[in-house]
Amino acid sequence: NIDYLNGKLEYPHQVYDSGDTLIGTLNRKYNLRYIEVPLTLKMRTNQFGKTAYFGEIGLGTSFNLRAKSQDEFDYNNGQNSLETEEDISDEITFMKETIIIGAGFEYYFDQSTSLVVELTFNNGITNILKGENTRYPNIKQKGYLYNFQLSVGVMF
Repeated sequence: NIDYLNGKLEYPHQVYDSGDTLIGTLNRKYNLRYIEVPLTLKMRTNQFGKTAYFGEIGLGTSFNLRAKSQDEFDYNNGQNSLETEEDISDEITFMKETIIIGAGFEYYFDQSTSLVVELTFNNGITNILKGENTRYPNIKQKGYLYNFQLSVGVMF
């Protein structure tokens, strides 16, 4: 799977600009791209009429392909702001692990053709953020990705 994942965080931040220390709030939009190798066990019921149901559970290992951000840094009580777009690959871990849980059904048109519908929950179990907060260095950054995925397809 290739996953395009986005998210937002807001946290206290400080920036050094021309010898001055600017203290404020960083609003960051994450744009992350991962390639995932899932390993799941799929359990399917017998066919009831034209329908069969299934569930799956497993693990996913993902590797970061790209990490970019759109930042807005507000300081002086929100009176001033700086906006930047950055490559943040050095702030994101290269690998993430997830637990995969899914359920769905297959609707059979005939013996060999079916419509497949599945809802999958992908829950991150590893922290994807590296480093510490620039304003409060004793606070370690933590972020866990999770997402829902709806899959619809035709099996031949």
